[in-house]
Amino acid sequence: MAVRFDIAEAEWPPLAQGPRAGFADHVAPIHFAGKVRQMALRAVPLVRDFVLLYGRDLEHDPHGSWVVGNDFEHHLSPHWLDVNRNYPLSVRLQEAVKSLELGEIGRLFRWNREARAEAAFWRADGRGCWRGFGFLGNEECVEFDIALATPLLQMSWKQAHQAFVDQMADPNSSPAFALRWADLPRQEQLDFALRFKRGDIAGFERVFRAACLCESMVIKRGGRWRWNIGMGQPFPSHALYWFSPSAISTGGDFVPISPFLTRCFQAVWNFFCPFNDEALLQKHSCIDIRYTSSVSELWIEPEAASAHERMEAALFLREWLQDHAPPEQRDDWCREPLT
Repeated sequence: MAVRFDIAEAEWPPLAQGPRAGFADHVAPIHFAGKVRQMALRAVPLVRDFVLLYGRDLEHDPHGSWVVGNDFEHHLSPHWLDVNRNYPLSVRLQEAVKSLELGEIGRLFRWNREARAEAAFWRADGRGCWRGFGFLGNEECVEFDIALATPLLQMSWKQAHQAFVDQMADPNSSPAFALRWADLPRQEQLDFALRFKRGDIAGFERVFRAACLCESMVIKRGGRWRWNIGMGQPFPSHALYWFSPSAISTGGDFVPISPFLTRCFQAVWNFFCPFNDEALLQKHSCIDIRYTSSVSELWIEPEAASAHERMEAALFLREWLQDHAPPEQRDDWCREPLT
């Protein structure tokens, strides 16, 4: 006998294919939340051959669904699975049964906004994320935490949905802040999360980029380069390597920077003294080290810079170093060839 499995609009993900009304693909007794329960499973088609697997407790919570999660130790997003000859739907449904039994599940809530519809995945352990769902593109996963007196596994779908709506009504709550954070351009995220003993992010990046344009090795090789510096203190001299992502397929291209540029970067770093706002990091999990340290991933495309632009960068860098480098080194900058 076919079992109805209609999915509410409030838990319908953006870009899902087909109607919300439908039938279960599998029904069986499953050990779930400490008891054996009659559970229904439904695969919702997404873009291409991917599906999202929903589970429903037919006896105790027939009006809402759980969504199968993805490796709870490291991943916050729901488990969007491809269905093909090697992994037919029957195999994927068995994986869903195992996830339900292990509690690797969460609630998925749709959040409609003027610009776009969003989807939040709230895991059974209280952690969650906006975006980062592979079927929605290559957007970063933006984390949040919801700590309530009643665990999510003990709430009905209606109770959980109301709790989520209440969270979003508070602009200072973790999920509401995380969604605003996700909308910020990278520069505004950095301005918000990074602190400097002197100067600001714009000045910091300007001097670093000027120094990058003075590295003859990069100019000769061309391409798009990145320099990872990390956010540790003191100056992270262990990371002084250029990396060219164009060589990823061949194992990458790591090239040590010149001794002059090492001293130059160290002077810049010691002047600005960037650091993370630890209080902010502790309050909001979405401000992850991937964001606050992204100032350390400085991209430079020297082949796009003209000879005139490189000369201007060299003059600017020399002037800045004469004004801000340690006094005992300032004469050295005048004798160094910057281009």
